[in-house]
Amino acid sequence: MNIEEIKTNYQNFDDSVIIKIAKNESESLVSEVKQILKDEILKRNLSSDLIDIIEQKQEYNTRGKFEKIIVDNKIYFANNFFRFISILSISIICFLFIVKPLIGGGGGIKMVFGVIILFFIIRIFIPNKIGKIILVKSNSIIFSLSPSPNFGFFRIIVLIRVIFSQLSKVEINYTQIIKIYRKTELLNNGYCVEYKNQETNQISEKRIYLDVIDKKDLAELIDFLKYKNINVEL
Repeated sequence: MNIEEIKTNYQNFDDSVIIKIAKNESESLVSEVKQILKDEILKRNLSSDLIDIIEQKQEYNTRGKFEKIIVDNKIYFANNFFRFISILSISIICFLFIVKPLIGGGGGIKMVFGVIILFFIIRIFIPNKIGKIILVKSNSIIFSLSPSPNFGFFRIIVLIRVIFSQLSKVEINYTQIIKIYRKTELLNNGYCVEYKNQETNQISEKRIYLDVIDKKDLAELIDFLKYKNINVEL
């Protein structure tokens, strides 16, 4: 059901149904439907307390969601595409340096089939979640730093470091963070955190490795950081 169909349904609901949804079901609605519900309440001149109830429930649920992230010390991992690329890269390397010498050479179709077989074997031993990129703590957050260099042969080293969570890291107190933003220049593109260094009392900047996080996780992380009153410019 699309949003227009939902809007039509709400327009046809009796006042009693609108009131019931506002009081008992609004916390389970997505933001677009909540707005439709609010619009109907205003249009029908129903009690403004209903809108207060909707917003209070939304705020309560949001706070609970973000506090759970802290309590669970949530870890954000590399995304599934990175896992796929990692397994594929390991499969190619294993074929070239282990299998190929054992079978006395191999290219073309033989290499393709060899890599595919290795891919499915290696995938069994690689966890679904690999590469701890970010760790959320009660008073601070730990970011993985963007690897440098990250091109050519060095990409293989980066893959290995991410898989085994061996990237360099920085832990920053939430109150120290000034802003998180993204540079978009052609030769200077990436995510950065600007913060006040406790040791030197100076403003520092670090390139953080958010590039490999799933889009949904990144959106949640951005909302969480905003919840912690951090300026996020992404």
